[in-house]
Amino acid sequence: MPSHFIDCRVRLRRPHEKQKQFIRSQAKRKIIRAGRRGGKTTGVAILAVERFLAGWHILYAAPTDEQIDKFWREVKCSLAETIAAGVFQKNETEHIIERLGTDQRIKAKTAWNADTLRGDYADLLILDEWQLMAEETWKEGGALCTCQVG
Repeated sequence: MPSHFIDCRVRLRRPHEKQKQFIRSQAKRKIIRAGRRGGKTTGVAILAVERFLAGWHILYAAPTDEQIDKFWREVKCSLAETIAAGVFQKNETEHIIERLGTDQRIKAKTAWNADTLRGDYADLLILDEWQLMAEETWKEGGALCTCQVG
């Protein structure tokens, strides 16, 4: 193997059948309705890492830090080897993993109303626990920060 190649792995969890349904769905917008501990956050973390590796700009938002922590742990664990090898840069304070010099990024942030999403953009926007956010969050914030990627 040439010396300029880095050998590292991405370690994604294997999704269960219900997670596969929304991860593989081609729908433009998805609402996942499932009970507690159903694997929604883990499933969207798998989706986010897959799209991130395809070069997408991912924005994950949830109303509380506790919810962000679960998603962030899943993403960091999946990408740990690539981060350690310097393929991707991680900023723990801002909850960002990115490939410098590109738009390829995963960012996790708290969002409870439209104002908390303003100024960001994403190819994939994930609003976790959306029902706990202010009613206008999607229409006045989320819909404005997303763009459609082929």
